[in-house]
Amino acid sequence: MHFSDEISRKEFVEYTEKTKKGNYLQTIEMADLKKTRGQSVFFVGLKDQCGKVVYAAVATRLKLRVGFEYNISGFEMPSEENNFKVFISGMKKFVKKNNGIYMIIQPNIRHGMFDNVGNQIGEIDNKAVQFFSEEGFDYEPAKRGFNDNGNPFWIYAKDIKGFSYKELAKTYNKEAVYSLKKTNQFGIKVRNLDYSELSMFKKITEETSERRNFHDKSLLYYEQVYKIYGDQAKFLIAELNIQNYLDGLLQKKDKLSKKIKDLNSYLDEHDNKLKKGYKKKANQKKELLSQKVTYEKRIAEALLIQQKNVNNTIILACALFLICPHEVVYLFSGTVEQYKNMYAPFLIQDEMLKYTAENNIPLYNFYGIEGNFDGSDGVLKFKEAFNGYAVELIGEFKFYTSSLKTKMYLAMKKFVRLIRKDSLK
Repeated sequence: MHFSDEISRKEFVEYTEKTKKGNYLQTIEMADLKKTRGQSVFFVGLKDQCGKVVYAAVATRLKLRVGFEYNISGFEMPSEENNFKVFISGMKKFVKKNNGIYMIIQPNIRHGMFDNVGNQIGEIDNKAVQFFSEEGFDYEPAKRGFNDNGNPFWIYAKDIKGFSYKELAKTYNKEAVYSLKKTNQFGIKVRNLDYSELSMFKKITEETSERRNFHDKSLLYYEQVYKIYGDQAKFLIAELNIQNYLDGLLQKKDKLSKKIKDLNSYLDEHDNKLKKGYKKKANQKKELLSQKVTYEKRIAEALLIQQKNVNNTIILACALFLICPHEVVYLFSGTVEQYKNMYAPFLIQDEMLKYTAENNIPLYNFYGIEGNFDGSDGVLKFKEAFNGYAVELIGEFKFYTSSLKTKMYLAMKKFVRLIRKDSLK
């Protein structure tokens, strides 16, 4: 067994197609995306005595002032400890040989799992910490939020393996069930966007990012993802035909009016407020009147929307998903503020959960959460409606080469931190 920094693109693809574990950061599409966006990409791994690839990973290189940073995001640990040691030893030599200042590895390892209120599920796994420490790496545990590369330290996930869609839908909590019922009543539909429609996607994500104060990707980024991933990227939108929606509301209002009329007749004929049956009917009337007010409000809103829109179809929400052999990843999304009470994001998630189950993909990755369970994370609140679990990833491991340039780089970083700290006084 020996380390190789000359694994071909074809060899990497063949390896990822047959391996039993993987994630979206360690795919050929992600490697191509990073390369297209200007990063230096390497395929590294292990080969046996016959030259057959037994392990492979995507590594990237970033230019620093005095050398390079090497990075492996979503690192999948080799199944055998000896293979891990051979690979890490080879990577350290490779980094030193190629003017590396340090190497960061962010493994795709679950350090801990938690339920929706933050209770730990199972045991904390610290084996990787020991392995990397023995190889001379510094350990940086997971923090709240995301790392410098934009990858989350905490994610929300749901195991799909073995579930049919019908069985999966039964696991949703009450909020998701109610919201999906509403989207069905409204007649909301979900479809894939064409490449020429990506500007609509960008408009929604940009407005959402400004409203919720997070960084959005550029239109160029979305276009690159669309071209590189092809069918493995799903740019979905939820849309609504206003006329159909309005017709449905009017029909439901008419039905309510008829029921209220029938109840009024009954109450007039049985004017005895002390009887149990009378009270029951009176309460039913009260509930139906409340529903009628809600429908009248939605009808007024629909008429206003219809007046303001030339097209009879409006877009409510959007989301981007990446399809990988081992997981489906919910990466980016946006909702039109005006239509947030239409529950469209729930329908988009349901469509992709259905896709995941029907295509026998074992994991649905809702992607990043803050790791706070005090009710302050609105993103977590939305995702937990589908009844998954929170995952704290292991964190990061950093290896510094023992060169003069490393010492210069660390001294420079320390100096910059001191200058910034002093300027804040």
